[in-house]
Amino acid sequence: MTDKTADEQFEVCKALLDSTRREILDAIPKEDSHAWKLVTLLLPIVFTSALGVWAYIIQGNINQRFERESNALQARLALTQGYYGERLRTYKDVHERVIALRDRAKIAALQSAYDAGLDKPIGDLYHSYSASSIFISNDLLAALTDLWNKAVGATRADTVQTNETEAVAAAAESIEILMRKDLQVDQVDQATAQRPQGL
Repeated sequence: MTDKTADEQFEVCKALLDSTRREILDAIPKEDSHAWKLVTLLLPIVFTSALGVWAYIIQGNINQRFERESNALQARLALTQGYYGERLRTYKDVHERVIALRDRAKIAALQSAYDAGLDKPIGDLYHSYSASSIFISNDLLAALTDLWNKAVGATRADTVQTNETEAVAAAAESIEILMRKDLQVDQVDQATAQRPQGL
């Protein structure tokens, strides 16, 4: 029995020694394999490169979208600027014709229709606004047509009547007010007056 206890004690000591040896060996850092070292070295480089490529692609897409929208905006602004430039030229031409008709109507009262000289300003006004009606607001177009009708009506009689020339002059004045409204001249004047000096 003593042999068995000694053998049992030996086995217990041997097991204890083996477990201690395994703990010590597990605690000692093991040398990594070359493949693992290579993977840990290259993995950050690959991830960083992939992130850089992804950021480059995203930035390229954003730049393309920005450029496309910028070109579309430039084209829209050019068209708008061209349209409003033509509209301003049309309004200027029509305004000159309205003023010429108004001034001629003021001195035509009580003259014969032939001597009054209203035919040319009436014709010029009609050709001016009818040829460029796409650039004129509907309200202004209606007011111009009304002015034209009043001016033509004034020349139908043998003598141009004072009340008819006054109606032409009043219609011309209302057209000037409507033109200022259409072109927002008053708002531009106010904005210019509010702008600080030196700018």
